[in-house]
Amino acid sequence: MRVSLVNVICDTSFLIHLANNRIINLDRLDVEIGQISFFIPSVVFNELLKLKTVSSKTQDICRAP
Repeated sequence: MRVSLVNVICDTSFLIHLANNRIINLDRLDVEIGQISFFIPSVVFNELLKLKTVSSKTQDICRAP
């Protein structure tokens, strides 16, 4: 059996959405499409840090990874 590796690059919007909304079957993705690796680029991490200082976004950002 061949195991495929899927690389997923996460952007800011995806991480905020993931933190605030339930995504159905997220825990089964590896069964459906193969092994998954999520990557958060440093530019996205830095953007989350900047958004954390915006009072209307603080709660959303704190839930993100």
